[in-house]
Amino acid sequence: MEGVPQSGQPAAALQWLWPAGTSHHRSTPRAMVSAAKAAILSLLLCFACSAAAQIDLCKLPGDYPFPFKSDDFCASLDLRKPNNGAACQLWGFLLDLLASQRANPLTCVPDNRTDTLPKTRDVKGRYIPQPLPDRRTAPGGKLPAALNATSVLAVEGGSLNWLFKNIIRFAGWAPCEVLTGSKAPWRAPPGFRRLALLNLTQDLTADYNLTATSKSLPAVVVLKQGNNRPRNGTCWGFVREAARPGQVVGGAGAAAQLCSGGHLVVLIRGTLTVAESKLDFTYNTIAAPEYGAGQIHKGFKIMADEFWDTGLKDVLTREFVNGPGAMRHITIAGHSLGAAVATLLTARAQKFLQEQCASKPAWQAWPKKQPLVTGVMFAAPHVGDSAFTQDFDARVNARRVVFEYDLTSQVPCTPQVTACNNAVVNTSNPTGAWNYSEVGGELSFGPEDLPTSQKQQTAWKGLQSYSKKEYCASNGTTVFSLKTATHICSYLCKTSVYTNDTLSWCRLWRDDGVPTDGSGAYCLEGSGRTAFPLTPAFPPMP
Repeated sequence: MEGVPQSGQPAAALQWLWPAGTSHHRSTPRAMVSAAKAAILSLLLCFACSAAAQIDLCKLPGDYPFPFKSDDFCASLDLRKPNNGAACQLWGFLLDLLASQRANPLTCVPDNRTDTLPKTRDVKGRYIPQPLPDRRTAPGGKLPAALNATSVLAVEGGSLNWLFKNIIRFAGWAPCEVLTGSKAPWRAPPGFRRLALLNLTQDLTADYNLTATSKSLPAVVVLKQGNNRPRNGTCWGFVREAARPGQVVGGAGAAAQLCSGGHLVVLIRGTLTVAESKLDFTYNTIAAPEYGAGQIHKGFKIMADEFWDTGLKDVLTREFVNGPGAMRHITIAGHSLGAAVATLLTARAQKFLQEQCASKPAWQAWPKKQPLVTGVMFAAPHVGDSAFTQDFDARVNARRVVFEYDLTSQVPCTPQVTACNNAVVNTSNPTGAWNYSEVGGELSFGPEDLPTSQKQQTAWKGLQSYSKKEYCASNGTTVFSLKTATHICSYLCKTSVYTNDTLSWCRLWRDDGVPTDGSGAYCLEGSGRTAFPLTPAFPPMP
């Protein structure tokens, strides 16, 4: 659910972080107030975060909706209130704005920088990514609501860094496939080969009232680790199997050697087109037993269905069900919208493979050889109600990685979000609201947990509250920096320490000892776009 650049068109590499703004004006005072509310919502969500805001909020009387609290988004805008007409006007204005944006030229930035490739070993010398241990507790196998971030990341942090960095690489490259085809291919990471590249192929123009047919960009890449032969004389290493559910066994010396390619990795990017944004906001819920119990987000289901039917099911059948038996692990990882889709696909893949196991005598005789599906969700929106969550936590091994100030991981609001019947995407409900819940496996961190100096931690803490003074002093440009830091850079920063990666994006305030030379010390540095450091400093120095 990152920012969306224009109607029916993808953006340049990493362009989803800084879409172009448009102007939108209303004539009456009452309409001006509604437009102001809608404009600030779109800014906070970074759907229109350019210097030219839809309306000059600085000239309006009062402070609404400032100060904005990054760690309490739903309460700030009262989005939990049933049939909240004001909130629905905000959604409607925002979606209308997205559908009317003009297309910008596409730009391909080839994936040719060596420093964007993740490290192949973590700080303890272990090959990464490792298949993550099953942390469902015994007996019953339930996934805890939250995990101890310190102990878990000590074992898994390097693998999480590998996954997140490759998702960002993939999202930045996606427009190249449309513009150049195979002339600027995305490089599979060392030790992997690409099995499939999946797109959202269906035309959503009519269903979502779009002004132009949406370009379809690569959204999912399926990778296989290992190539059936030793790599430089040794096999690609893995942490050996845990003796029982929840037990973590690590260390390079304990690695089992799986030369046959026993790990499948699926990476899913976030929102890049207006069509995908419409799906983000199709948050009315429906039953979908193929994903589990309860009700799930309709828009996310549309995308998950597409990717399952056009490739993922076939890959799982070939590699796991009908394969030679070496496959044991599948990791499905995503960021933002991709994390929501990853949540659903993890649930569906686990359910599918469990059903297949029932017909395989060899799997029944040796339960530890049955496939384990792990979901890794960075900045994931909520995807279903409490019944879905309970079913998910009972069946799935997952990590839901959350930065406390990230807006996207707070929506749709829990335990409920207002229903709307007056928006472009109709989410009306007789109850006035839709119910949502958080899946388990949470790995939460705040500014004080980032691996950077005390000075930089103070800067990160300054993102918790955003004032009207800060907004007006920068003409709104700092909204982009706020969103980029909390939704992108925080995750790379947090996990970079586990690989000693210099491309960390940890710094916000200028540090005289660390130059802005493109090496990646500052948030978004080296991506082709500047987010930090800013002059004057943002957040303001005390």
